[in-house]
This record gives sequence, C-alpha cells and structure tokens, in this order.
Amino acid sequence: MRNDNKTLKDYLPSGPTGVLALNRLAASIDKANSLSADRWGLSLLRTLIRLNLGMIEVVTLSPDELRLVLDWGSVPDELPDVDAMLFVVGSEDDPFEGVYPSVPGSAICEITLSECTQLPATLLALEQSHLTLLRNASLTTRNPKTKTGHSVSGIRAISTRIRRELPQPRYAKDDS
Repeated sequence: MRNDNKTLKDYLPSGPTGVLALNRLAASIDKANSLSADRWGLSLLRTLIRLNLGMIEVVTLSPDELRLVLDWGSVPDELPDVDAMLFVVGSEDDPFEGVYPSVPGSAICEITLSECTQLPATLLALEQSHLTLLRNASLTTRNPKTKTGHSVSGIRAISTRIRRELPQPRYAKDDS
C-alpha cells in the first residue's frame, strides 16, 4: 500500500544513523538503476521504505531497522558488530536455496540501528555481498506491483535529505 502522505521523517531514524542508513539506501538505488533502469522501484509503506529490484525487495528501512538482502555465499566471515544483526536464510538444509526462490543464495540481514555501534564499518563489510545480490536480483523480471507502487516523491524526498539527485526508474512519471 502506497502512503505518500507521510513525510520521510516518519520512516527514518534521526541524526547520523538516519543519514548513514539513507546513504546505504541511496547507493542501492544508484546500483539498481545502473543494472536495470526499468526493474526497480521505491515504495513508501505504512511503517517502512522498501526498494524492490526484479522480483524481490532488496532493502527496507524503518525508524528502527535497516534490512539488507545479501548474497549468502559472499557474506564475510567476520563482521564488526555481529550482535546487532540477524541472518535469515531460506533452508537449514541448504542455505544456498535462499530466502527468495527467484534469487538463489539470498539471505536477509536485519540491523537494529539503535544497537549497531559500528554501523559504518558494518555496512562497509556487507557492501560486496549486497552488491552481488543486487546483480542477481536485476536478472529477474520486475515484480508487476513495483511499477504501480513506485513513489517518485519518495525518491525526491530522499534526494533532498542526502543533498544529491537520485535517479527515477525509466518508467516513472512525475507525480507532483
């Protein structure tokens, strides 16, 4: 469900943590656009912002949590702040099955922002795994709901907050 009546501040933590989380989201938007300009979209839902690429959500952001979808095979062995995370994989028998059947080897990392004392280092450690997942997700077809759920105003609001222009998907029309 789209909810453009809320403001961006309703979705984000305040202060430096919010800026770091938004910059991670912005970097994922840039990468999604460069990989497949017509297969991604940003949705503003009741309690969170969600970036979809291909058939799956690849990032969600709420005031309390940043959730990244990763490539399980390239998650680093050691992480700076492991206490603030939870990894979820698709199958205990075969972790490479993945959380999302359309993207084998996908895993979810949930970062509780208030508990992650080393957020910059943690995001840096997870970056390659997340980028690998983005490449894999970009090879899947776009979810039919992504286009209708995309929020042009959400992208503009994030651009304003991080003080740089972000792309819109190729199919997007101005909804001002």
